[in-house]
Amino acid sequence: MKVIRKTDFGLLKFKDITAITSKVVADALGVRHGDLMRNVKKAEKYLKSHYAELRSENPHFNPIFEDYEYTNKRGRTYACKLMNEDAVKVLIKVVDTQEAFNYFVKLMNEFNKMKMERIARQEVINPTKTLNSLLSILQEMLKEELPKSKKPELIFVHVQNAINGAVAGKNKKLNRELLNHLELEEIDYLERLFIARIVARIPLGFTAEQIRSDVLDLAKELKKI
Repeated sequence: MKVIRKTDFGLLKFKDITAITSKVVADALGVRHGDLMRNVKKAEKYLKSHYAELRSENPHFNPIFEDYEYTNKRGRTYACKLMNEDAVKVLIKVVDTQEAFNYFVKLMNEFNKMKMERIARQEVINPTKTLNSLLSILQEMLKEELPKSKKPELIFVHVQNAINGAVAGKNKKLNRELLNHLELEEIDYLERLFIARIVARIPLGFTAEQIRSDVLDLAKELKKI
């Protein structure tokens, strides 16, 4: 497989998947690669015995543990494992130190940011679908950062209320099927504003909470219109 792009965090973007090597994970955790590979084997065994359960929780669950190679500074090549996002989620279940947990939270956010970038690069034919996709990913990132908070659940509500309020006025319900073309164009414009606000912050290393804060600032600005 040909690497299309490598991020500063160590993620590798291929044509069909985004993944990370076991070597990068081991270095980030400050452990020997051989020790981490033993955990990878435990994760693969865990996957075999719990696959049906994990698949039932997420129909799109598709973990990939693929044989790969890395080259050290001396030019020597060694075996490692290439893991996509779902594979890393399985690995998390067998690596239970607090240090590892903190790293994996950041790693999951990096995977989510890559998904955001992919969505943003696509031709925006349907801004509503694009915005909803970005908000869904942001919601998942917030759940990782703020597991006990209700903030992730409310992000959709805040954005939709801001857009609906700007078009239909405060305290009015918006039925898009009854809108004229000018009102639909206004919704299109406002959705693109939110898309731009989110996408602009992805390469800057913003946390999910910081992105959420900026999104809510825009929502408040719209409510003043």
